[in-house]
Amino acid sequence: MDFAILFSEGNLDMFKPYGVLVNCLDEDIVGFNDLMEAEDV
Repeated sequence: MDFAILFSEGNLDMFKPYGVLVNCLDEDIVGFNDLMEAEDV
């Protein structure tokens, strides 16, 4: 099963302003996306 978890708050600068998206496959973390430079839609 493929899924993602959004961590929207944290103590590091990379959590501002939108958080960090952690990508998972089954029980394993396979990557993450720093949303710091994401564009507001």
